[in-house]
Formats: sequence, C-alpha cells, structure tokens
Amino acid sequence: MERLPNKYVCLECMGLRHHYLSSPVVRSEFDEDEKFVKDKFFIACCGCDTISNVEELREDNTNDLVSWEIFPPREESIIKLKKLKNTDDKIVKHYKRTIKHFNEPEGEVDCAANLRMLIEGICSFLKIEKGVIQKNGKVINSSTLEGKILGLAQKGYLIERIAETLHQLRFLGNEALHELEPPPREELHLGIRIIENVIDSLFEISHIGKELETKRVERQATKTRKDR
Repeated sequence: MERLPNKYVCLECMGLRHHYLSSPVVRSEFDEDEKFVKDKFFIACCGCDTISNVEELREDNTNDLVSWEIFPPREESIIKLKKLKNTDDKIVKHYKRTIKHFNEPEGEVDCAANLRMLIEGICSFLKIEKGVIQKNGKVINSSTLEGKILGLAQKGYLIERIAETLHQLRFLGNEALHELEPPPREELHLGIRIIENVIDSLFEISHIGKELETKRVERQATKTRKDR
C-alpha cells in the first residue's frame, strides 16, 4: 500500500488526510503533439478508506506535474467537524450529515434541511414538545418548530435572544425545502456556526466545566499532601 506524499481533503473525515494509491496509474496521451500525458488513478483515505478519483496532467518528456483534479470536487471553504464528546448520538449524527452536505458539491439544499432537522432533534432530546407563541393576536401553545424553539427559552435551556437566532435556521431550512433553491454557502456557514454554538451551550460546556472542577480539586488535593 503506497502512501502518497501530499495530503488531500477527505469528504468523509472532513479534513486534510493522508491517502494511499488504491489502483494502478493509467496513462494516456492528452494532445495531438504528445507534449502532455494524463494520468488517472484512484486514491483512498488512510483514515476511512473513502475512494476518490484523481487526474493529473504532466509533461511527457519531464513528467513534471502541470495540473491536477480530484473527483468528487472539493470546496475551498470546507468545514471541519467539531469534536462533540458529550452530545447525544442522534444529534451528533445529524450534525455530521449537515457538515457532510455542506462540503459536498451541490449539497446546499440538504445542508439547510439538516440544519432544520438538527433543531428538531435537539428539541426532541430535551423533550420540548410545545412553546407559547402569538398568532393572530392570540397566545397559544404551539407544537410547530416555531413553538418548540421558543419552548427552549421558556423552559430555561437557552436565553431568549439565542432562541430567536434559531428561527433564522428554521427559515433557511423552510426556504430550501419548499422552494428547492440552494441557499448561499455563506448563509449556510453562518447557520452551522450558530448550531455549533448552541450545541456547545446545551451539551458540551457544562461537562467541560465539571472536568475543570475535577482537575482543580485534584490539583489542590495534591498540593495539600505535599505541604504536609
């Protein structure tokens, strides 16, 4: 198994990874003057074995690399997965799908839909089934996603200002699903930043705080023993 010297972005691992050559290199003439040749081969990620196809254009005489392409194409603005150690597995699964779709070519609609599903998943895990909203001049308990988002604040999980921000993700998902129009990647990137911060606030920070408290107590206990 020959490991390649350069790292490539893996769409499954969501980051630069070493790859190995997983097929023989097939060389073909590229132009009539035979000044260039094209090499085609498959590579696989050393971390997850995901296969990609690479095409390299080289000078025939010197074998110098002129250009290369990898398929499926990689976006320059790829997002790496956050490590979520204390978040529910189902939420993590939807989060990974969201990032995967963002990094895929033409994955914007699916990414927006998964952002909306992430909010639904968070509400389901926290058992937020309804929330109080105002509709047509009346105050009602609503089981819509709008109501559940407000329910996150009303139950004390999020401050109201942060809960209101989640409505932007709801709008983004609704527009993508109903109109089947891909949202701008910049908007999706902002949406992912919002959901990552919400997940941190709800599931990660408290555990990090407990870990810090444990380490402080252990350090103080060690110091006390040494002082005796």
